[in-house]
Amino acid sequence: MALMDIINSLYKKGLGELLMLHTMKGKIYLGRMLYEKERLVIKDQGFLSSLKSDEFLQCWENGIIGAVCYSENQERESLTFCGLEQCEVSAEDLLSKTGHGGLLAAENEYDEQIIDYFGSVYRGYQLLLSNHFLPIVLMTKIRIKKGGFGLAVSNLRAAPLSISIISDVHNVVMESVEKHLALEVDDIQIESEQFSTLFGDYLPGD
Repeated sequence: MALMDIINSLYKKGLGELLMLHTMKGKIYLGRMLYEKERLVIKDQGFLSSLKSDEFLQCWENGIIGAVCYSENQERESLTFCGLEQCEVSAEDLLSKTGHGGLLAAENEYDEQIIDYFGSVYRGYQLLLSNHFLPIVLMTKIRIKKGGFGLAVSNLRAAPLSISIISDVHNVVMESVEKHLALEVDDIQIESEQFSTLFGDYLPGD
């Protein structure tokens, strides 16, 4: 499957919500993908404007921590994050020993481990962020063991960045994750009897 076919397919499922890292002619771009003049482009957000692309080689060489993909046979509507063990790559080949050990240790309160995670990209990102990884998408295709292809997700912390840049990018990624994981009151449909049963004790009396 051609890389642009993968990108177009994932864009239709929400890829534009995720930060992407890309290099072109010695410049480094970090931003969201969108349609501009009838073609997909990465709209750089200026976080890395003072840096050179060769400073980010580690993100490709040993920073890959999984992939983002979409399967037509899944219940969830959002994109899927696949941990390295769900991808046809070797964790040892793509990560330093320290990085690989960090992935093995990364888990949440439900004992989900990021190394073999397969689920909502936003929950996967939340798990990564809480374990001090900073996920961004690369325009690099990866074969998924369950079938099909996805795009590599790398840890931006693999590059030598200042604390201020890491903090700024972290806030943008976290904002996107929280927006999709938050459950708004207006999204919950409850019958009047159910509402009274659940919240009756908190309502003022007559």
